[in-house]
Amino acid sequence: MSKHVATRLAVPSQRTAPEAVSAWVAEGIITQEQADRIQEREGGAPAAPGSPVRASMTPLVVEALGYLGGAIVVVATLLIAGQYWSDMSDTVRLSLLGGAAVLLLVGGWLVPDRLGDVGTRMRSVVWIVSTAAVAGFLGVLASHVLDLHGADLALVVTGVTAAYATALYLLRPALLQQVAMMGLIGGTATAAVAEVVGGNSWPGLGLWVVGVGWIALGQVDVLRPRSVARVGGAVLMIIGSMSTTSDQADAAIVFALATVAAVVLLAVLASDLALLAIGSLGAIMAITTAANEWFPSSLTAAVALLVVGGGLVATAIWIARRRGRRTEDDVVR
Repeated sequence: MSKHVATRLAVPSQRTAPEAVSAWVAEGIITQEQADRIQEREGGAPAAPGSPVRASMTPLVVEALGYLGGAIVVVATLLIAGQYWSDMSDTVRLSLLGGAAVLLLVGGWLVPDRLGDVGTRMRSVVWIVSTAAVAGFLGVLASHVLDLHGADLALVVTGVTAAYATALYLLRPALLQQVAMMGLIGGTATAAVAEVVGGNSWPGLGLWVVGVGWIALGQVDVLRPRSVARVGGAVLMIIGSMSTTSDQADAAIVFALATVAAVVLLAVLASDLALLAIGSLGAIMAITTAANEWFPSSLTAAVALLVVGGGLVATAIWIARRRGRRTEDDVVR
């Protein structure tokens, strides 16, 4: 063995030195499991346990304490509000809600990035509560100060809160922020259609359109992860299409059935079991509505449900087997 090779084996590189890896664990950049895998891959011993492990537990303790403290604050606030809210003036209510929204916004922003996934989850939860405070502030402002009601009130509250939630998502993309943004934009579209058209059925089309747009944005990777965007969009599509069936119109029922079929087809093309589950739930609701309307007290409805249910089970098994083969191929490669 040459002297050069012996030297390389005897002296670990600075890039993968155990001390460096342990420091990454302590700072929350990587987990202890990831540190062990790095050392094993480089031919060294797993990162030394002890203080790094305790350090890696620190972010989890911080997260748990943060959630517990936040829950206590929320409960205390609700108790106080329940006793004194009716006695407060609109100015005091707006000050409390606005102040809470700002403090929570700043608190989430100050969560250190070195906490990694733990920090992301904490920030997301804090900002979700901040978004709720903004919605409450706008609700009081629109109803008590601006004297808005019905669709006007819903449009102002959902529209402005949706803009706030979108800004938070653009600042720090996270799952909870995407869900909040999606729901609020869907609510805004629903309120807008109700404002223009009115009625109980048409507003669902606004929700359906947002769902289609959500899936499209996920497919082009504007919204990530793509699977979450697909599932979220599918939920909006099915809820929106089902809400149009409230007047039992044949066209609305056909629209709901077509929406379910589209979601199931997308699930098959994407081999997405979660999406198939959403489509299955939609199928139960849409087919039941159609059966009650078109085939009341008929055996045809039960047979149709039996056939569709069996087909969905077969589709789920096919997707699961296909995904299993993909996983095995990835392991072999």
